[in-house]
Amino acid sequence: MLILKHKNIDVCKINFDGHFHVNEILNKKHMPLGVNSEKEEIRDKQFSLWFANRIIPNDRQNLNVYLKENMTKIILSTNGVSLTDCYWFTNDNSNLRWENVNFYDNPIDNSFRKINLDNKCLDQIDFKYPDLTTDGYQEKYWILINKIPNLIKYGDYKNSINFGKNILSANEIIASKIANIMEINSVEYNEFNYKNNCLCSCSCFIKDDKHEFVNALQIKNENKLNGFDLYNWFKENGFQKEIDNMIGFDYLIRNIDRHEKNFGIIRNPDSLEIKSFAPIFDNGTSLLFDGLKKEETKPFKQNRQQQLNLVTKNINIPNLDFVENVIVETYQDFNLPTDLALKVVCDIKENIEKIKEHNKILTKNLEMDERWNLY
Repeated sequence: MLILKHKNIDVCKINFDGHFHVNEILNKKHMPLGVNSEKEEIRDKQFSLWFANRIIPNDRQNLNVYLKENMTKIILSTNGVSLTDCYWFTNDNSNLRWENVNFYDNPIDNSFRKINLDNKCLDQIDFKYPDLTTDGYQEKYWILINKIPNLIKYGDYKNSINFGKNILSANEIIASKIANIMEINSVEYNEFNYKNNCLCSCSCFIKDDKHEFVNALQIKNENKLNGFDLYNWFKENGFQKEIDNMIGFDYLIRNIDRHEKNFGIIRNPDSLEIKSFAPIFDNGTSLLFDGLKKEETKPFKQNRQQQLNLVTKNINIPNLDFVENVIVETYQDFNLPTDLALKVVCDIKENIEKIKEHNKILTKNLEMDERWNLY
């Protein structure tokens, strides 16, 4: 028998026999968002989905076979602590407290880095690290830089034409700088050199255990929403500006993968009060990363133009010379082809022109509304 805890609050009792079973709810208010069915069978599936979306996926690049085959058991036996929320697991007879296990007050083990980058043997691994509870396909690991947890990302997308050249890491850095000049709240990505490889790093945007991240998928499942209803939820909860910024930014960089785990809100884990919209992160699958000008998008519409039409305010447009310099310089640092950099710049330029057209239409509509209000 295991207990899911939220900091030091007992949330529910669970069993795992290859499948999760929620045996008893101890504090309904602190159950993970999206795990709320009154029917046991459905609730067990909801819990399994929440758990699966909180750990390393089996399709993680170069995931060690041992980890892949034993992932759930390892995570449950090592408390399943994360850097982005305050949930964890313990045995029902354990005296462990949140203060003993959280990664804000306790050291981070470097074993995951040793497995993936240094190819160390598995018998050296302690498994006390937050990498087990970090989602995403791309290879990554956590380290401490000046006592602050930093996520190191490397590798490429499955079908990228530049596989092996870390183009996704380069794109994270470029997108971060573009977001900054557009005055959009986003995670800052920087270059990180390791054994002559150019990677990218970012600090954890959850800085302490007074905050935790709740992704949009959890919000969607908790409230039984579809894509457009999810858009309205953020709008009705005071995040219209942030959603507008995110949509405009994704249009500009041609981000095709703003799925519902890639944005959300930050809340207080004690009061459960929503504090803010989370900073934008995970922007690598953009900027023609696979050489294709795709019109597909996420999360509210499937077409880029249709999603852009949801934006209710003028979108800040970055200086094209600045964008070109950032792209060319970053591609040089990552030893990526200059001709590809220039193709990306041309695509950005085209996207800027379309955003300008969108801004003109918005301005014209606002002027018409103001005239009508005079009568």
